[in-house]
Amino acid sequence: MTNSRNWVEGLKISPEKLNEWSALAPDDLPLLIWCLKEGHIPVDKYLRWAQENYALPVVNSEFFETAFNAEESRTLLSSDGEWTAWRFPLAQWDDVLLIGCVEPPESGESHWRYVLADPHDLEKAWESTGTKQVEEEPEMPVGMSAATSAKPFKLDLNLEGNTENPTLPPAPPLPDAGKSEAIGSGGEEEPESPPILNLTSINEAALILNEEAPPPVAEKPEKKEKPPKVEKAAAKPQLSDKERDKQIEKLFTALQKKYKHCLLMKCVDNKALLYKWDSTLKPKKDVAVDLSFHTFFRIVAKTHLPYHGYLVESPAHQEFFESLQINELPGCVSAIPVKDENGNLVGVLVAFGEASLQNLETLHEAETAANEFLPSLASNLAA
Repeated sequence: MTNSRNWVEGLKISPEKLNEWSALAPDDLPLLIWCLKEGHIPVDKYLRWAQENYALPVVNSEFFETAFNAEESRTLLSSDGEWTAWRFPLAQWDDVLLIGCVEPPESGESHWRYVLADPHDLEKAWESTGTKQVEEEPEMPVGMSAATSAKPFKLDLNLEGNTENPTLPPAPPLPDAGKSEAIGSGGEEEPESPPILNLTSINEAALILNEEAPPPVAEKPEKKEKPPKVEKAAAKPQLSDKERDKQIEKLFTALQKKYKHCLLMKCVDNKALLYKWDSTLKPKKDVAVDLSFHTFFRIVAKTHLPYHGYLVESPAHQEFFESLQINELPGCVSAIPVKDENGNLVGVLVAFGEASLQNLETLHEAETAANEFLPSLASNLAA
């Protein structure tokens, strides 16, 4: 499934609010889930946008109250999949696994079909199955403690006029389904959109999700058709070491027309590990950043969007740049996520230089260079 528009852009979340929420959100919750549960984003407004954006039906609360079978769902959880309270199988229809979710992934097994649901309903249903989600306590970087606070960072997401980023096209106006201080343009009347497609039975969801919908089960059960298969995204082959290094060198050369230094981090087990760096850097060994702590890496990991701007002074930021043998924080840092075919974060491209680089033109140029070289390097970073 293609995530045609990121929820941050689609719901018109301001950069200031996104920074604030990223700093406040706990490590054991996805940022979107936390925003919905805390009421920063109205659930009904998000579901209207998500239904239109992903072309999926919404299972309403009545289904969970009257038709959800916790025992059946618990049995289905043994199916292969990385299940969480925000994405797990609700029921099975023929050989099709119907999966409730807040935000669908970009791909899945051919026999999976996704339906949207309120995160509060999903959480209660998950708890009723008796399944527990174990979260590991994140390690704190050297010099930091649990009591350390961090100010929000500057995140430049003003993408007006940016025609070079294919993953974030301009979003259409949203229906007036609830007010939020961080959503919308502030008082303008928005056009109506179709109401949420509420489903109270799994059969209804299966019929909607089938491109050639069979007749209702009660009428002609013998003529039920299987939903069409969805092909998984084919993984691109890894580059040879020689070709990989050549591509990275070209990328760094393009970036250093403006930036002073650049490097590539590999994301593994909730950490960003130093992978490659330009020849002007002399980093220490084993440079690593915990993605769960408050740094610009955390914002990139949570939003899957670029970070561009200055850095707030903190021991964690200072420690990272000192590990690169740089004693002062740079005036401007650009960090661009590297994702595989399934939308998983596998790396972060980092470039930094003088404060004069804090403008959209520089970010656009960095993204253009990244879009040219990073897709072919994603498989190497994911390995």
